[in-house]
Formats: sequence, C-alpha cells, structure tokens
Amino acid sequence: LFRAGHGSLLEHPRHGTHGICVLARQNLEAHAALVPNPAAKRCAIMLATVRIRHKAGWLSILGVHAPPPIRACGSENAETLAEVARWIEAGRLTRGIGTALSGDPVVVAGDLNAHPLSASLANLRDRGLVEACAATHWRPILTWAPRRWFPYAAKLDYVLVGRHLRP
Repeated sequence: LFRAGHGSLLEHPRHGTHGICVLARQNLEAHAALVPNPAAKRCAIMLATVRIRHKAGWLSILGVHAPPPIRACGSENAETLAEVARWIEAGRLTRGIGTALSGDPVVVAGDLNAHPLSASLANLRDRGLVEACAATHWRPILTWAPRRWFPYAAKLDYVLVGRHLRP
C-alpha cells in the first residue's frame, strides 16, 4: 500500500486483536483521531474519526468496533451503537466528534457486532444511513465465522453511508 501512494493517518497498536490503523491515499487532505468509546466500560474499544476532503466538500468517517454482544460486556454493544446513532440525523453528523465535524456527511464503518435485523442497525438506518453492500449487491455477504476452518455464518461488519451518498 505504501508504494501505491498510501500512507498512515493514524496508528494505535495494541497487544491482542484490537489495534487501529487508518490508511489513506497520500494526495488526500485528511485528518484522523481516536476518541474513547462513549458508552462502553468493561469492553471499550476506541473509535477512529477521519475527515477527508473530496470534490463536493468534506466527508467524515466513524470507524467503530462495537463491543461483542456477550454476557461479559453486558449491554455495551447496544449502548455504543445507540450513542453513535444519536450523533447522526439524515445521514449527517449532528455534533462534532474527534476530527469529524457537525454537518458533515457521514460514513459509519467497522465491526458493529450486530446482525442485519438487529434493533441497533435499524436505529442507524432510521438516522438516514444505508448499508453500502446491500445497496450494491443482490445477495448478503457474510463476514464472520466462529472458527477459521468454519464457513462464514453471519454478517457483523458494515459500511453504512448517508442516503444522499452513492456507495
């Protein structure tokens, strides 16, 4: 990637599996920052915010890895996704968060740890977001398998864009 004109905007390595790295083409005007998870306590993973200038103005991306919906994390998955949804109306940010500014068209991308019919995803859709994959593919694409050798069995990873953006 680096030889192809990409560079690192943000690197937050961690031991284990939840580090964050944001890459972008080097000729883009872009800024990135980490923000604490606003709702999670025990299972918190930082969120990445990225603001990129494009032809029509600015676009903000929220990189979200929501806590898994397991007993050890309690309701932190639903609380995290509900808080992110509160920041969005009609596919735009209603407040600034990290490098993302109020009024920017928004993309929410990452491992949301939510199934396609969940109330959390319905809440994000109600805020003016559509799933990019569903808008461009006729069949669902699964992204999670319980074991490396097991076939993909569920969809937990998403790119959600404002309805006014073309995926």
